[in-house]
Amino acid sequence: MMTRVADFIARFLVDNGIEDIFLLTGNGAMYLNDGIASQPSIKYYCARNEAASPMMAEAYARLKQSLGAVCLTSGPGSTNAIPGLAEAYVDAAPVLIISGQAPRNHTTHNMGIPGLRSFGTAEIDIIPIVSSLTKYAVMVNDPSLIRYHLEKARL
Repeated sequence: MMTRVADFIARFLVDNGIEDIFLLTGNGAMYLNDGIASQPSIKYYCARNEAASPMMAEAYARLKQSLGAVCLTSGPGSTNAIPGLAEAYVDAAPVLIISGQAPRNHTTHNMGIPGLRSFGTAEIDIIPIVSSLTKYAVMVNDPSLIRYHLEKARL
């Protein structure tokens, strides 16, 4: 039986002790949101904006002494998370941010056109923007590698 990547991600979170996740739904993360909602052992807390979710996860991580988890949509959703990501980075708080993305064939990352700023709807190549604030940032293009990327991000 085939498993959706979104369901695999949600199950991975549960298997790794994630009980709470902070999110703001959006079109670029709808499958992720659905995967998370299908896991009854994960409580999700909807923020008013994307900037608040990583801040909430950072406070959670520091108070609980565990990993704070975030799920956001693509484009402006992921860029709005940068202040919270920066705060978590400065405070060395363990936060995992999973961002949705535009369809692969609508991403600047996959177009290979030098200087292209944006291609798809609500799309931006977030990886180079957040790389200096994270220990691991990647766009997952091959669904068969999702476990590898999640394991690498978790370590």
